[in-house]
Amino acid sequence: GISLLPLIGPPIVNQLISSRRASSYMGRYFVLSGTDPKAAKNYEYEHLGLFYSFGMAAGILEFLPLFSIITMTSNTVGAARWSIDIIKKKRS
Repeated sequence: GISLLPLIGPPIVNQLISSRRASSYMGRYFVLSGTDPKAAKNYEYEHLGLFYSFGMAAGILEFLPLFSIITMTSNTVGAARWSIDIIKKKRS
């Protein structure tokens, strides 16, 4: 019962905030591209599935105790690559 809460609580919360995590990784792109906060939020809602899936994958990788430093870097690189894809789609 309640004794399982410390074991299952953190992973559940980790996954529940996955969209917010993805937004924080993509925030730099929105700032550099000059996107106002309302347009950035609209983009997030239009692509909510992508934000959740990126945030969930990033959250799982960051949840691993010894590898979190490495995976934070790789998640940043992943967000940068995602930003490049967005720019390419806007140009075409």
